[in-house]
Amino acid sequence: MQLTNLCNIYRNQLLDTIGMQRQIVRAQGVFLEDSAGNQIVDCLAQYGAVPFGHNPEPLTKAVKDYFEQQGPGFVQPFVVEPTQRLSHRLCQLAGDAYKFVVFTCSGTETVEAAIKLARLSSGREKVLSTINSFHGKTYSSLSATGSEKYAQDLIVDKRNYHKVVFNDIDALETALATGEYAAFIVEPIQGEGGMIEATAEYLKTAEALCKHHGTLFLLDEIQTGIGRTGYFLAAHKYDVKPDMVLLSKALGGGIYPIGAVIVKKGAYNKDFDKKHSSTFANGGLGAQVANAVLDQFEQQQDLLEAIRNKETYIRARLGHLEKTFPDVFSFTGAGLMYALRFKDDHSFNNYIISFCQNRDVLSYIITGYLLNEKKFLCMPFLGDAYGAIRFEPSLTVSQDIIVNYINAIEEICLIIKNRRYDVLMGYLIGRTLETADLASLIQHPVDKDEVLGDFAYSEEKTAPRFAFLMHATSSVDVARGLPLAIRQKFNRQEQHALADWVMRFGAIDPTPERTVQVTMRSKTGKLVEGLLIFSPMRPEEMMKLTADEKKQLINDYLDVAEREQVDVVGLGAFTSVISRAGADISPRNFHLTTGNSFTALSTAEAVKQAMGPEISHKNLMVIGARGSVGRLAFMELCRYFKNVYLIGSGRSGTRPLFDTIAAALVELIDAGVEAKPDSALARAIAMLHLMDMDYARVIAELRTRGAGFLQEVINNGLLQGVSFPFDVSCEISDFVDYTDCVVTVTSEGKPFIKANIFKRGTKVFDTARPFDVIDDETESATGVTVYEGGLVDQPQETAFGDCNMIGSRPGINLACLSETIALAMEGVNHNYSVGPNIPFLEAKAVFNFSTKHGFTHYLGTAEQSLLDDVVLVNYQ
Repeated sequence: MQLTNLCNIYRNQLLDTIGMQRQIVRAQGVFLEDSAGNQIVDCLAQYGAVPFGHNPEPLTKAVKDYFEQQGPGFVQPFVVEPTQRLSHRLCQLAGDAYKFVVFTCSGTETVEAAIKLARLSSGREKVLSTINSFHGKTYSSLSATGSEKYAQDLIVDKRNYHKVVFNDIDALETALATGEYAAFIVEPIQGEGGMIEATAEYLKTAEALCKHHGTLFLLDEIQTGIGRTGYFLAAHKYDVKPDMVLLSKALGGGIYPIGAVIVKKGAYNKDFDKKHSSTFANGGLGAQVANAVLDQFEQQQDLLEAIRNKETYIRARLGHLEKTFPDVFSFTGAGLMYALRFKDDHSFNNYIISFCQNRDVLSYIITGYLLNEKKFLCMPFLGDAYGAIRFEPSLTVSQDIIVNYINAIEEICLIIKNRRYDVLMGYLIGRTLETADLASLIQHPVDKDEVLGDFAYSEEKTAPRFAFLMHATSSVDVARGLPLAIRQKFNRQEQHALADWVMRFGAIDPTPERTVQVTMRSKTGKLVEGLLIFSPMRPEEMMKLTADEKKQLINDYLDVAEREQVDVVGLGAFTSVISRAGADISPRNFHLTTGNSFTALSTAEAVKQAMGPEISHKNLMVIGARGSVGRLAFMELCRYFKNVYLIGSGRSGTRPLFDTIAAALVELIDAGVEAKPDSALARAIAMLHLMDMDYARVIAELRTRGAGFLQEVINNGLLQGVSFPFDVSCEISDFVDYTDCVVTVTSEGKPFIKANIFKRGTKVFDTARPFDVIDDETESATGVTVYEGGLVDQPQETAFGDCNMIGSRPGINLACLSETIALAMEGVNHNYSVGPNIPFLEAKAVFNFSTKHGFTHYLGTAEQSLLDDVVLVNYQ
């Protein structure tokens, strides 16, 4: 029976999504067997914890023998003979200066014990470690870990744990000279940080500086120890004698969890024994296994030399790949622990691949490819080593396996160099690889030479900078942004399946990241830089988030913007919805906009152009009029159309719509805007004058009583034979027979309106993202023209990525994005278009900013705005 996973929920969801979930039923040597009978080569070795492969006979025999002899497992407070013997052997192997051992049950507990001992021995509290380090995930060890990924205030101590740059002797000396630190803990090779090797000079200098300043020198060999570097301890390789050597992982042989702190005589403190114990430490069975591990090094005299020989071969092969594919591949590491790094600088124009690289999703895709297509198990790094996968096989791995693995890595280099993402990502949708012949991997670039601006975006900020927050909206939009090789090689169904995969990944991990970067010059000559920040989460998933989760997602977006030194941030699509149009966002070092002002008013301009001089005789329907875009659009257009119908949600009823009309009338009258003769606004104002009271009092009543007073105005007009030019309903069908033009801009999150419900000749402006109108019938069939609302012509033919974000031609893009750019060009000093009720005059000011800088409304259907080669190719 297949049981539901009740532990490590996120990790299991991630493995499921990237096609790496396996039910492992057997493990022997370097091979794993899953429930489907597949043999998988383990190139991970449980992050270095399996030194001799899985279930090696000498270690399993040691366990069996111990049980058969009825050896004591846990008999606290006694220390059994295997434990005593192990402590002596470890001190002997470490060197003459080491006289004490503290046993633990894991690597992170080993770090905790070492830090506690260092504090008691030194009488100091603070601990120094290095940036990019990893020391475990319990409180003290995580506090010492130098990874931003885990540095949340609630779970680490930032007051007593400080970090310096790895391999920077000057920074280390400056910190230690304060005399504040109990310990300096460092890895000889930063494992989770990307297999970055310390220099011998750095470690030897650290040893001397620690001694001089009274700080204990802790060498974290939890991953490097027990032969991983070709030496029993990396301390021997670098010729250093730290105050404490920390071991775990391989010490248990992949059979039993055990750790040890090996301590110099001068570093020990008697109080430590009074204040430290562990129920499962000092156990006889764990010591029995660890002794058997040490026996293997004694019995295989050439084991360490064999590891060094493998290192020589691996470094030569990987070095050759680095020279052959300098734009794609690099590596770091030593012994049998390596980080293999992949990048694709040629695909910076493709926002899907750019996101996958910057967010480290590409590493997961590569490891998924290796598992599914080549049957090699490896994983990305847990720390900040973005773009890298781990190669850390058992110490006894065969030469043949190393050769085959590096051959597979060479194939991946060629795939990425030639941008054949159809080959790399096909397994995600169950697409069988057509051929393993490398010669077949001909080049298919994923980007085109679109204009991204008149000079290159620079990491160093050289001009005002904007960021636009975007996310996956639909499978159609995501499929449009897939790499060109996928659009050419996959049929339409496969493209949409892969687009759905992108959004499934977003449901598990919506963390946003920077994608495409551009520059744009205003009509006035002002230059700005900009970037898109993307999350693969779809609207439906965003709306399911709790209030705290929505806040966290928005903060994740804004953290990226702050890191990129942005001046203006635009809240695209549902990032505006889940932040209440930016109203829920706390102040930051930049200004916000939803882009709703220019979206509404540029749509209104397109409507006016489409309707022409007959607009004063036509009727308008606005669906979603209570939202900020719909509200502004109807406020602008009621000055031109004869009658206006507002459609709201059945959940709220019609009264809020009448309140919206009342508030809009008051605001427009206060602003003194001009209304065309016989327009809905002009006729409504005339009806207000019909009331039997002072006009100023009429406005005051309308302002305070809203819908209640408006109903009195309507009733008074009916008594005098005058009909009110606004009407409301929760049903679109109530007004379709009278409507000539529709503006729809809801936050429904998916298409729900069929164009054929409207009468022939109706013009529909769909300004929602995702669209409100279901695209399943042609204009010739319905007689209804559906325009893509909220699009503008920009001052330059700039493409936001190879698909220009929404698939339109360069120079045509979203009005909300364009408002963001225009505000950056204007150099504004406060937020605009924030909150559900944007002042009409503020919106007009934004419209004027935007047009001044060369942004104008665009009138066209979705098909008319598309890039010619964005149409998906069907190879069936």
